[in-house]
Amino acid sequence: MSDSQVDELTLRIGELEISVRRRSGTSGDGSTPELSLAGPRAAAAGSAAAEERVESSPTGSSVWSVVGGSRQWSPEWKKALLEASTAAEILAVDLQCVEHLQRQLTAEVGVWTVRARLGRALRAGLAAKNKLDGVGTFERSPDIGVRNRIYVVLRGAPGAEPCICHSAHVYYQAVRLPGASQLHARSVSHAFPSRAEAEAYVLGAQALWPPERED
Repeated sequence: MSDSQVDELTLRIGELEISVRRRSGTSGDGSTPELSLAGPRAAAAGSAAAEERVESSPTGSSVWSVVGGSRQWSPEWKKALLEASTAAEILAVDLQCVEHLQRQLTAEVGVWTVRARLGRALRAGLAAKNKLDGVGTFERSPDIGVRNRIYVVLRGAPGAEPCICHSAHVYYQAVRLPGASQLHARSVSHAFPSRAEAEAYVLGAQALWPPERED
């Protein structure tokens, strides 16, 4: 058995542990450095390929794409959802990102199942994101015939801050100029029958939950 020597350097940064080994011997094979990672962050790095996996919807569009090392909704998936205008078309798009909200919403309205209602709200959020960014065209939400109870203002009229409110009076104060009868053109907002739908909307807009405003 040939003699060998192992030199090892271990570097720990928080929960990440990096070990570099240099193994040398007399066999003439030279030396080969070895690199190993350990710890939760290393496990995440080791599964980077899994993060890039394609998750397909029934429409064939990919839900996720990897941009700059981070996972984002793909343009194809967003386009498919924005172009959906009926409950059936919305349900044909992958809605896994709002599945966690299904327990909060139980009422179905005709063809508008819980999943379809959350998909409608998510779609509205994507449209809001486009308007906030000044890209694309505004997509109006299909009517589901249910009274709205929560109003989400992502961008108000000049001088008004983003907010969550529960009355039409307060809502109009946030999205209209004094004395005006129309929503201000720069405002970005939506009303929903439930908080779960409001949460799906904010998720779709990739926005922070606005402060609650007293009625």
